[in-house]
Amino acid sequence: MIETTFNMNAEEILRLRRASEILGISMSALVRRLLRNLGRRGVKNIRILSRVRYQAEDGDVEWKLFHLRMPPQLYEKCLDARKLFKCSVSFLLSVEIRENLEKIIHAIKTGNDVDNYSETYVI
Repeated sequence: MIETTFNMNAEEILRLRRASEILGISMSALVRRLLRNLGRRGVKNIRILSRVRYQAEDGDVEWKLFHLRMPPQLYEKCLDARKLFKCSVSFLLSVEIRENLEKIIHAIKTGNDVDNYSETYVI
C-alpha cells in the first residue's frame, strides 16, 4: 500500500464522514471508491497544453489534510488522471465528492454498485 495525503476542504471531509457512517464503511474505503471513479468523467475535462489546476484558495475555507493508503495500481491511476485532466488529485477528488458522492451512496445502498471488482488498470 502507498501512503499519500490530500489537501481537502473541511466541509468535504465532513460530507465523507457522514456518508461513511450511513454506508457503514471507512472514509478511506469511500475515498478509494471515489478515486476509482476518476476515469469515468469523459473527455470534456481534458486540457491540453495548459497548467495544472488546483483547488481555489478561499480565505474563509478551512483546509485539512486527509491521509490515505491505497494500492499501487490506484496510485498510478491517480497520477495518470492528474496528468490527463491537468488537475491536482486533491482537486479531482473534490470534484468527485461534489458530483458523484450522492450517486455512489445510492448505488451502494440499493445494491446497484457495479464497482465490485478488484482494481485493474492497464495501459
